[in-house]
Amino acid sequence: MRKVTDIHEWRDALERLAESCMGQAGMEYGVLPILLNSYDQLGDTMLKGCFLHCSLYPEDCHIPRGELIENFISEKLVERSNRSFRAEIDLGHAILNQLERVCLLERTSNGTDVKMHVLIRDMVIGIAKDNPRYMVKAGLHLREIPDVQEWTEDLDKVSLMDNSIKEISPGTFPKCPGLSTLILSGNPLKRIPDCFFAHMCGLRTLNLSLTKIQNLPNSISDLENLRTLLLKFCNELESMPSLEKLKELRHLVFNCVQMEEIIEDDKNEGGNISSADITFPRLLTLHLRNLPQLKSICKVLISCDSIRHIHLEGIKRIKKVPLYLQLLDGQPSPPPSLILIWICREDKEWWESLDWDHHNANSVLEHLKVFDQTLSAHRLVKECLANMVGWDSRQYQSWSLINMLFITIREYWKNIIFHDCKSHA
Repeated sequence: MRKVTDIHEWRDALERLAESCMGQAGMEYGVLPILLNSYDQLGDTMLKGCFLHCSLYPEDCHIPRGELIENFISEKLVERSNRSFRAEIDLGHAILNQLERVCLLERTSNGTDVKMHVLIRDMVIGIAKDNPRYMVKAGLHLREIPDVQEWTEDLDKVSLMDNSIKEISPGTFPKCPGLSTLILSGNPLKRIPDCFFAHMCGLRTLNLSLTKIQNLPNSISDLENLRTLLLKFCNELESMPSLEKLKELRHLVFNCVQMEEIIEDDKNEGGNISSADITFPRLLTLHLRNLPQLKSICKVLISCDSIRHIHLEGIKRIKKVPLYLQLLDGQPSPPPSLILIWICREDKEWWESLDWDHHNANSVLEHLKVFDQTLSAHRLVKECLANMVGWDSRQYQSWSLINMLFITIREYWKNIIFHDCKSHA
């Protein structure tokens, strides 16, 4: 009700609050009806949808604002016709700021994350049991996925992040045609049955980050509405099925140390490569990081005219980036939407040694390249350690964060330097 000055609106709000409190006098000392009223006051459907999405994270989780905004965009929560990608990012920030202003989200001490109070999260999970229908079981130490009876056809989002699920039983294939989001990140998950995604035709976001998955199931190839595929820190992933049919794909993020080839397709190997062989017409971002075994991104050329950002780091065995460059007056031209190719400074020599189909391809991409300081894991640890004075472990119960730091320390311990260490007894 901030900035509301009309007495009639205040009376109406008071009346509705009184009605919602009836029969609930003992529930959390009457707090829940007040929170529900705050939610109702949001009004805007888009604002409510973004707020409900925040409940997919574990209790007391610190959620990066940037990650939330990426989710809002990929799940069409902030999509508007004729809006640019930059405008959607700005809208995402505006929505989070508004939710903070009405105290439904709170900014954490680092200034870049938000969190949801436990009572507010309980309220949101209660709201999302009906319409839209969520199944949120994040951070509950589950060892198996929920029973098939819980995977109802009207489910919209499912979050099972930060549990202890190691395997999904063979023959499991939930029938959830309307499911838009599935989050399995932060589980020691090793295998998924081939048929698991067969009845999830509406899936738009799939997050398998920080799992021990070794091979992705073939049914992923048929997720034609998939917009975001996240495979961060999947260090045991060795192979994946064809992505050729995923024409709606917008965000593709890989960080898998065992992968040797991402898009396996050799149908035109040795043939004519003057035009693109695989097309991703809506791809916006491509992040390939920490892939030391990767020998090939794809054996054929990839066309993605909508691509905006390319991030390449730690893929030094690659000899060729199969990006299709259209010929204009006989000269190669970069994709029209491409605004940035981010390359780790340590990989500059690798980039300059790449083979291209056109001798001057490197020069036409020159104005798009940025050679920057590495964002590698040892830098992340250094920054984390620098902020651990007064650290409260209750703020970081997320298995994903702890596991990521463990992996980081294990792989980059030679690069960590401790200095000016003081006792904080």
